[in-house]
Amino acid sequence: MASHGAQVDRLNPVEMFYCMSRGLSKSQSTQLMIDSIVHTHMSHIQSDTIIIPLQNLLSNYILSLMGIS
Repeated sequence: MASHGAQVDRLNPVEMFYCMSRGLSKSQSTQLMIDSIVHTHMSHIQSDTIIIPLQNLLSNYILSLMGIS
């Protein structure tokens, strides 16, 4: 039997407030935070031809699951 885990976190409301207090909408703030999380977890990939499309794909997928496009 395979065993794996996943981490599920909520976006930090303090960080969300900070982004929104700087003029970003809730949607833009969410997108920025998701992009940052994805980038952090994939920073070990060295090839821009792989990492950029992969980061975009994953960020867009997560945002679509959240109902944000």
